[in-house]
Amino acid sequence: MRDIRKEGKSHNVDESGKSTGRYCDVDDRKRMIAEKRSAQVNREIGMLVALVICIVIGIASIFIYKSNKSKRNEEQTDICENGEYVGEREVGIKELSNEEKREDKEDKLPEFNIYEETADMDVEKRFGHYKKEVEKIIYPENIRSSSVVKELTEDGMIKDMMIDDKQLEADIRLWHALNYDIGVEEEKKGDAGNVADLTTLKPKDYRDIYKLCYQAYCIFPQADMATRYGRNAGDALKTSLDNGEYSYSQLITDFNISNEGYVTSFHYRDCSQKLADGCYWAGDNFNQFLYHYSALSEHEKEHCALMTYFYSFFGGKESGEEGVQHRNDLKKIQKEAKRILMEEYNYPESLFNEE
Repeated sequence: MRDIRKEGKSHNVDESGKSTGRYCDVDDRKRMIAEKRSAQVNREIGMLVALVICIVIGIASIFIYKSNKSKRNEEQTDICENGEYVGEREVGIKELSNEEKREDKEDKLPEFNIYEETADMDVEKRFGHYKKEVEKIIYPENIRSSSVVKELTEDGMIKDMMIDDKQLEADIRLWHALNYDIGVEEEKKGDAGNVADLTTLKPKDYRDIYKLCYQAYCIFPQADMATRYGRNAGDALKTSLDNGEYSYSQLITDFNISNEGYVTSFHYRDCSQKLADGCYWAGDNFNQFLYHYSALSEHEKEHCALMTYFYSFFGGKESGEEGVQHRNDLKKIQKEAKRILMEEYNYPESLFNEE
């Protein structure tokens, strides 16, 4: 009898009779397995390298962020010989308040260099440039604390009796004398809680006050004294515009000193004036000048409208803080500045979508 098992074709044999069993070509299979394993190892190594790179980048980003944050909050301690903080804005105030130097300076609106930097830009790029520059003004990198003034006893001696620095003692006495004179002069305004109800002094009276305030600020730089000379210089500006009692040079001087007072106050972490209110007063200076001084060029008008808009724009972002006094006023001048920019200078409405 035939053996059927021998004649049948095995499923492990091909038509030529060559075995195709799983144990065939062992060397080839080992080589294939080795190649796959090598490729897998390479992939794993690549993934590991990518992971390490991501971790390094992440750590570096955190370090840079913390470094920038630390830089943003660091104290600016450099001072010049009269005790005034060294800085472009403070030096600018000093030059502007010096009658002898003013004649040699070109009369420019505050921050007009921003407009000059955009001379070749279209309105969209100019709008973006102003936004960045005003933001840097309101949120400066260098933040500091106000100088501390030691109290004097009634007999005029230094309270702690430990100070043997004669110059410091003299500075403290002078600061208190100036502060007393400032108080006497400001009492002439009255004590109404509403600014609109205060007695309006003559422009010269406000100038006398802001000069005293500035002198006191130079002795011991303080946020609140910066806002005081800024406010009084702004009052000198506005009363001059309202009464028509001005020369252009004097207006620009008052305007610059007022703006610098508010800008300087933005550099202090302990300013009692709310940031939103500071933005309002700074922006309202440009708003008042735009409406009251008819001899401005078109470029100067556009500059005033842009500064008004962005001071009020950023002020509005800060106006949710408790204690802000000019929340509605910020909205009002922002809306009007937007109208002027759109209707008179063809700024597209799409630029104002962040409101």
